[in-house]
Amino acid sequence: MLAAIRQNGLALQDADASLRKDKDIVLAAVQQDGEALQYADASLKKDRDVVLIAVQQNGSVLQHADESLKNDLEIVKAALKQNRLVWYDIKPEKIVIPTGQESMIGIVKLPILATVINFLIKNLWTSTNI
Repeated sequence: MLAAIRQNGLALQDADASLRKDKDIVLAAVQQDGEALQYADASLKKDRDVVLIAVQQNGSVLQHADESLKNDLEIVKAALKQNRLVWYDIKPEKIVIPTGQESMIGIVKLPILATVINFLIKNLWTSTNI
């Protein structure tokens, strides 16, 4: 099954439930096609490593991640870097700002979503940090 998933990540859809809980299998699937995240077990939709790889492959799969990871700044940045249109899944007021990046607090807590999106588009894609 692993060979099939490496060729077509969406084959995870037809995999046994036990395989959908296997981190190595799911990692192989999302590396091949980020959309495979939607077929992963809920426990792996909470796994930061799995979700980060999935959104780096296809930013729009942020919608399939656990709610707790939709607020992770690194995951949000990776998703936006891959696909600028994923902003609709982002709740800027809930993004967790890691220590050392407190300067972004004022930006993500602005009440107008359009302002936040404008900031992300203008600044994050020109940053060397992503």
